[in-house]
Amino acid sequence: MIEPELLTEVPAALKRLAKQVVRGFYGVEHALALDVLIRNPCVREEDMLELLKFDRKQLRSVLNTLKADKFVKCRMRVETAPDGKTTRHNYYFINYRFCGYFQISIQKHLLTDGVLL
Repeated sequence: MIEPELLTEVPAALKRLAKQVVRGFYGVEHALALDVLIRNPCVREEDMLELLKFDRKQLRSVLNTLKADKFVKCRMRVETAPDGKTTRHNYYFINYRFCGYFQISIQKHLLTDGVLL
């Protein structure tokens, strides 16, 4: 049995597709947040706040919209500081599997409408 090849880098075509979909269907704030996630595969929420200069409430609203549409995923990690305190950090990353699904559904839609790719 042949094991599937594990990719360690995201293909440029998927990055481009993700960027175009967000710019086409979402607002400017969403596109900026996604640009940060494209450049950095996994980003902590606090780091995104520093990079984008958004309020925490605004950033969470943007990320929750993308998360509800399954465009972005979130993982919470509990980390221990040097002084022994535990803190929770949210890490966000793009769900490229959803982007691939989106690409296939667009191609099916175009083919059923008689439009050639």
